[in-house]
Amino acid sequence: MGRHMKVTPEEVLDTLLGSAQKGAPRTKRDLAQTYDVCNTTIASKIRTLREDGNAIIHDRDGYRLISKELLQEWDGLASTLESFINWSLKIVRSMYVSLDPTGPILPEMKRQLGDGMTQDERRLLGKQCVKVKALLDHMEAESEFG
Repeated sequence: MGRHMKVTPEEVLDTLLGSAQKGAPRTKRDLAQTYDVCNTTIASKIRTLREDGNAIIHDRDGYRLISKELLQEWDGLASTLESFINWSLKIVRSMYVSLDPTGPILPEMKRQLGDGMTQDERRLLGKQCVKVKALLDHMEAESEFG
C-alpha cells in the first residue's frame, strides 16, 4: 500500500457541496476512502472548515453542508433542519454533561489552583471559572423550563 494522498479542506468542502446539491450526506469513512486518508484527517479538515465559518453538521447519516442557497433548493428541508436542530441540541447536552460535575468544585478548584499563581494568572483563572459557572447556571435554568 502506498502513501496516503494529501487532501485540503477546500477539496473536502467541494465534495460536501456536491453531495449537498444532491441532498445526500457523506460519512467520514466515505470521505476518507475517497481521498485515501484516515478518518482523523477528514475530522481535522471538517474542523478547519467549521472554524472558517462553513456550516457543516453531522448526524447518523454523515456530514451535511448547510447554506442559504442550498436550503432554498432542497426538497428535504424539514429533515435537514431537524438534523441541524438535533445536532445543536446534542452539543448543548454534551456541554452540560461535561460541565455539570464541575459546578460544585469550581470554588475549591479556584482556591487550590490559585495558590502558586501570579495575580494575573489567578485573575485569568477566575474569569474562566465565572464563565463556566454562568454557562452551568444558564443551562440549569433552561432545563427547569424546558
